[in-house]
Amino acid sequence: MDVVTSFYNVEKGQNVEKLKQVTVPALNPVPADVVSLLAANTLTWDVLPKTAKNAVLWSLGYVRYGSEAEYTRVFAVCPSGSKSSVTMDDIQVSDKSVSCDNVYEYCGYSRWINKPCQAFSSSLPKCAINASMVNSRVASSQTKVFWGFTVDNFPNPPNPTLLKNDPSITSIPYSIHVNPIGDSCATTSFLASTAPCISQTSALSTCAIAPSAKMQAWLKELSQATTLPPTPITTAPPLTLAPVTQESSNAMVIGIAGGGGALVLVVLAIVCFCRRKASKGGDSATGTTVYSNKSCNSHVSSSKGMNLNDMEQSNERLCESAPVLKSFQLDPAISFKRLDYVSLVFERHLAKSSSPLYDVWLGRVDGQIMAIKQLAPTYRSKKGIVHFAQSVRLMVSLDHPNITTVVGVGWDMLEHLCLVTEFMDCGSLRENLDAKLKQLSNRSSSNHKDEWDWKQTKLDIAMDVAKALVYLHTLEVPLVHAALTSSNILLNSDLLAKLSAFAVQPFPLPASFADGEFTVSSKWEWIAPEVLSGQPTTPASDVYAFGVVLTELDTLAYPYGSTTPESQRTTLSLSSKSSDNAVDHSRQRMQSVVHDHLRPALSHSAPPALRDLVELCLHPDPSQRPTAMMLIYHLRSKVKVFELTMTDDKTKYEHPLVSRYATKEMSLVWSPHTKFSTWRKLWLALARAEQELGIAITDEQLRAMEKAIYDIDYAYADEMEKKFRHDVMAHVHAFGKAAPIAMPIIHLGATSCYVGDNADIIQIKQGLELIQRKLLKVVKTLRDFAVQYKDMPTMGFTHFQPAQLVTVGKRATLWIQDFLLDHDRLESQIQTLPLRGVKGTTGTQASFLELFNGDHDKVKQLNRKVADQLGFEHVIAVSGQTYTRKIDYFVLSILSGIAQSAYKMAGDIRLLANMKEIEEPFEKNQVSAVSRRLESHGSPVNSRIVLPEAFLATDVILNLIANVSDGLQVWPNVIAAHIKAELPFMATENVLMACVKAGGDRQELHEAIREHSMAAGRRVKEEGAANDLLDRIAADSRFAAVHATMDQLLDPKLFVGRSPEQVDEFVAECVDPLMQKYQALLLVDSVDSINV
Repeated sequence: MDVVTSFYNVEKGQNVEKLKQVTVPALNPVPADVVSLLAANTLTWDVLPKTAKNAVLWSLGYVRYGSEAEYTRVFAVCPSGSKSSVTMDDIQVSDKSVSCDNVYEYCGYSRWINKPCQAFSSSLPKCAINASMVNSRVASSQTKVFWGFTVDNFPNPPNPTLLKNDPSITSIPYSIHVNPIGDSCATTSFLASTAPCISQTSALSTCAIAPSAKMQAWLKELSQATTLPPTPITTAPPLTLAPVTQESSNAMVIGIAGGGGALVLVVLAIVCFCRRKASKGGDSATGTTVYSNKSCNSHVSSSKGMNLNDMEQSNERLCESAPVLKSFQLDPAISFKRLDYVSLVFERHLAKSSSPLYDVWLGRVDGQIMAIKQLAPTYRSKKGIVHFAQSVRLMVSLDHPNITTVVGVGWDMLEHLCLVTEFMDCGSLRENLDAKLKQLSNRSSSNHKDEWDWKQTKLDIAMDVAKALVYLHTLEVPLVHAALTSSNILLNSDLLAKLSAFAVQPFPLPASFADGEFTVSSKWEWIAPEVLSGQPTTPASDVYAFGVVLTELDTLAYPYGSTTPESQRTTLSLSSKSSDNAVDHSRQRMQSVVHDHLRPALSHSAPPALRDLVELCLHPDPSQRPTAMMLIYHLRSKVKVFELTMTDDKTKYEHPLVSRYATKEMSLVWSPHTKFSTWRKLWLALARAEQELGIAITDEQLRAMEKAIYDIDYAYADEMEKKFRHDVMAHVHAFGKAAPIAMPIIHLGATSCYVGDNADIIQIKQGLELIQRKLLKVVKTLRDFAVQYKDMPTMGFTHFQPAQLVTVGKRATLWIQDFLLDHDRLESQIQTLPLRGVKGTTGTQASFLELFNGDHDKVKQLNRKVADQLGFEHVIAVSGQTYTRKIDYFVLSILSGIAQSAYKMAGDIRLLANMKEIEEPFEKNQVSAVSRRLESHGSPVNSRIVLPEAFLATDVILNLIANVSDGLQVWPNVIAAHIKAELPFMATENVLMACVKAGGDRQELHEAIREHSMAAGRRVKEEGAANDLLDRIAADSRFAAVHATMDQLLDPKLFVGRSPEQVDEFVAECVDPLMQKYQALLLVDSVDSINV
């Protein structure tokens, strides 16, 4: 309820439309206490802007009422015997004092009341109104709001107004409305506070209302910026707080000016000056400066020993050549933050800034440790000072718990302008990550785990930074950080992260900020590719930098593995020129970022949800990156939820599919957290549908349910299950505990199978979609392998006996075909999978028919609305208590089919590996073959209890097969040797036909080939010698017709038929259309590390 600040912000913003909304309080006479307050600051009423006039009246307790805009004095209610003064800010009734949960209306986290609430008693108001002074001229509230609370300042001009409350709603007679149009969110998107006031009586203990510190600071700033002529003014005595009598009542009302006095127009002369308090050690006669900060040296301030006149003249010259510096000095926001430069103690350099433009000092203000940032001496030109002043002007306006707080601004000469911020005692995030990395390198990885993980610390830091970005990007004039790096994220001892906002700039960037010489630029590793290419920074480029920071949090390492000091300090552009090797290397990496989509890597253990988020943040197209608000959503609802499901309790049985083989993604799908949060989503969908169909369910109840979906108290649920012996009822109560206002309507009309069976179907669908994504990746990998080796002949087999030649690529198409057949059934199952829907206890929907008073149409609509909310096109037509278990059979048969396809492929690879023709990839230190594992994961039992295990097993199989497919090693020379050993037997038919065409006797030649083949076979089998069939034919004169062309007849490519063409046709007609259809799924990397 900081009305003074709201008026001040309107004045500072100079928005014409907003200024038009500010009423001019033309008073005659002006109350004596107003005149006295202004006189103390060498001001008069007439010279104040209308915003300040309203603020002064408010700060002294004057509130407007009635159609003629009269003013009355507000009394502050104080504890009996208290004589201390209060400000008008103190008359607000905090939400912590109010207990009206059932009648609150909300505007974000702000709230108001316009309904009866017995808990809101007459003892809560902190202000009083003399009813006899205002009488019947006070208008009644149109919104019926009698209390409203927000911690935010109202962004539009306040219009403090006293209104009567509706006696049917509350016994409290009056309320002060900061702005009646902001009583609720109906007219604006912001809430204006409303303070209830009781009637003033002689027995009521009151205390004085004094101007707030912010009002005093504003008046001081106005006094400094204004040269005032002496202006006589008619005054009225101040309004007293003495007990009120009917005789004195008329003195309490001040009317609008009318007749008599004429207004005197005052021309204000604004001068450019630098005002500085003289220190206690200063010589008031000569103006000589005597510094008290002993550590201050010429590097910090070269004005030591200059007199005040010299410094003022220097500043005046700067102001004349750079008018923006004049407005900087007169900016009220700067005046609010102005510190005495003499009071600043510069102790030592903290570190080099992320930009060479600035120095960062450890210093003190009034004994408190602070960080002080100042232009480096070499950049203290006019341009540098102007840019610094513009940046400071932006920074002092920022106010967010995750952005470093600006304590003040100080200067004697403008070239010494410095920004004083809070000191973050744990240093930068980069410094902390380096320390963590060093600790890990000095300890055995087998007995030490990084204490920072994504369950807590890393996630908290990421959330803090994301919140700061949301604030910057959603301001009325959006700002971009433009230099987001781990070095500009600072931590305190509680590991609270705050963004150093020093590089913030408006978006889009105005011309006054466009001087590239003084633009604070980031290190290239964090710069988005479009910015490296010369485009301006945008909110999307901040999100890109945030993605890089996420990789640092995950790996602890510097992006792209850079470790040299040069690479960590270099800021480049693609067009910069240097012969330095380190710079050249950096420029090459920058080129790769822009043109080759080079990105920093995550660790193998990174949560899948984090991988997805980083991929989105680092997308080459800025329009495809998430907004800052979406970062919060992903971190809170995906990364956090995923990590909460991962346990590390070694005292319980661990299923090896979960603990060793399956991915975290699939484990999450079948986790208790997904199951029970899905129950809550089902309850929310049911309640929404019931509300739409006329059941008395409030929006507030729905909001409470939505907010509590992931807020699951498992300990409480376990306690309730022991009590009720029923898991669904236990979680109904746990949900009600998290959303108490919604407890009466949770599970309304439903039975246990509504959540149990529907959740199973939803989890099945999620699992099938994950399987589909991984299956497509396997097909894509094998497709590339098949195309690569489509022309390489290899031995074909029937029953593992040598047969007609094929190609390596053609064999791979047989594996692909099996997987494509699996995908056809999988795709169909995903598209047609039905939800159980809203069916009731035995499938008759009787409870819902009762709920809707026999309205069959509404029951049918309820079923459809719930399915639509949950993303299901189909609903089971009829059911009993549960959905038909044929669905389980269909799903398990699909998973079994995928396992069989993988089993077949794995068997082929094992046989070929035995022949040394093809080998699967082996990781460093791997001691067991992956394909051997594939042969043991393929046979789920068709039982209801093994659905999760079937999905987990299939997940494992596809991970293994993807790993194998992605690294198959083909050994052409081994294959050629095998072909050479067997080809002679296959080539005899070609030799026979060629000789017959040359005039030979087929029967004679056929018998000769048979004799030679038998002899060669005996030699191979009995003697272990090489196959010499071709040598025998070459030595036989009966085959002289082909002796010269034997090599051509024995080309292996003549024996593969249409294998290459079949690969091309199969890929083009069957594989590529599917790859194109699911191109988006193929972009998602969802394969974890492989254990064998």
